Amino acid sequence: MYPQYDKVLYLDCDIVVRGDISKLYNINIGDNLVGATTDEFVMSLPKIQPYFTKCLGLDKVSDYFNAGVLIMNLDQFRKQNFEEQFVDLLAKYKFVVQDQDYLNVICKNKVHYINGSWDKMPCVENMPLNK
Repeated sequence: MYPQYDKVLYLDCDIVVRGDISKLYNINIGDNLVGATTDEFVMSLPKIQPYFTKCLGLDKVSDYFNAGVLIMNLDQFRKQNFEEQFVDLLAKYKFVVQDQDYLNVICKNKVHYINGSWDKMPCVENMPLNK
């Protein structure tokens, strides 16, 4: 994965950046695989929360991160054989929120949680599933 880079930013195509993106890039995530925010949507839906601990094996629901904005430590991805782990999981399981669930399983306990302002969903409290 891009051997010339040790660190990259990943942003979903529907992200709007309203400031200096270098501030996000310059966050030190140490030896963690990713820097990410807790998924606000998941936290707002108690009925689906057991999936994240029972099916994905996360210690607590608040460990589940949103993969729309990521600081990716490619050096650590390579050292931890990320690609091999991903292919193994892909062959064994079909997760609900595909890329995000696979990332959460592989990156378990290797996430630096960044300020939630970097990955806000505009209407979480008004979502129809919340009612």
